Amino acid sequence: MEIACPINKGISTMFTNILRGLVPMSSLPHALPRVQKLPQPRSSLSWASLTSFPPHPQVMYLLLHTVKGTPFETPDQGKDRLLTHWEQIDYGMQCTSSRKFLSISPVVLYLLTSFYTKYDPAHFVINTASLLSVLLPKLPQFHGVRLFGINKY
Repeated sequence: MEIACPINKGISTMFTNILRGLVPMSSLPHALPRVQKLPQPRSSLSWASLTSFPPHPQVMYLLLHTVKGTPFETPDQGKDRLLTHWEQIDYGMQCTSSRKFLSISPVVLYLLTSFYTKYDPAHFVINTASLLSVLLPKLPQFHGVRLFGINKY
């Protein structure tokens, strides 16, 4: 007979009601720097796009792929202590709606930024590197994988 384990409060409260909280909070960090930089003299839309896109994936990488554990005490006896927030979303199930949104939103922002920078090669390289640094850890093949021992403990 299996004993039912209570729900992990840290993850279940963080990623419920995805459209209600996650969409606006994911778009604000990208939109605010752009709105701040546009009124400045000698600032163009391509410069505002370049300064607002690369920090967004890097912050998302730090929040989802480097932070481990849960903010609350969990009944799993420390099993989630070694998992990153990305690995805990939807209890490790792949291809759920929250994971799809968090994977697709950087791609949409990348396409918008590439369009606004008029596909300039220098901007393209910076934006592509930033996008790959946040998309590769989200692949199902990297679930639980620690490259070069980084973030192992």
